[in-house]
Amino acid sequence: MGPELNPSGEGAGASPEVLARLFRQIRIATRREAAVFRAFRRRFGFEVADAAGIDEKDFEARERGENLEALLGAEDVPVWLREALGRQVRSEAILLAHLLRRYGEEGWQVARRAYREFGRECGQEAQVRRPGGRTEDLLAALEEDHLHGLPNQAPAFVLPCPGGFEVRRAHCPCQRAWDLLGAPAQSLCDLDGSWVDGFCMGFGAPVRHRALARIVRGGNECRDVFVKKRGAEG
Repeated sequence: MGPELNPSGEGAGASPEVLARLFRQIRIATRREAAVFRAFRRRFGFEVADAAGIDEKDFEARERGENLEALLGAEDVPVWLREALGRQVRSEAILLAHLLRRYGEEGWQVARRAYREFGRECGQEAQVRRPGGRTEDLLAALEEDHLHGLPNQAPAFVLPCPGGFEVRRAHCPCQRAWDLLGAPAQSLCDLDGSWVDGFCMGFGAPVRHRALARIVRGGNECRDVFVKKRGAEG
């Protein structure tokens, strides 16, 4: 069995490094939601705000932002993090549910491109932190940046496979929130996969991402492979 990602321990007494990673994941997820909203607004105009029930000023306020560390106050860190992560999953799901319902197939294409391009931007940022360029570096960067859901609820296991690695998760931390909101879980899962595709492109590792089984599609687990591109070295 390969190394376990997102291991338990992200609770009381968590290290500053772990907390910094969780804060970064929340910030990236918030930026991702804003990037999708702005892509729709560029394509469909200011009516997007009415369709989504949120406007540019809301995103600008988030980005001015409240310093996440300052928001903690006297709250218990693990409790606050669970709430903050859950809020972001719900916020993005609500936005996408409104926009995909309103704009149909064209909206889906706009969202997919926006997710992929924002993933590429995040991958480029991560490559500066981890310049090794190996598949192992890519997986570590993804674990640092990707908002999988609530801490300790979605442990991932990395297994070697021909040409690279396979990542398996036995639990989808977002599915319940998506279902409760009436959001299109399969579409949101596919869009998240587009973000991962873009992240791989931006990071520059000689691998491609391919989603296999998905819990939201009835699978027993989520499986992703990261395998060497044809003709790639290293």
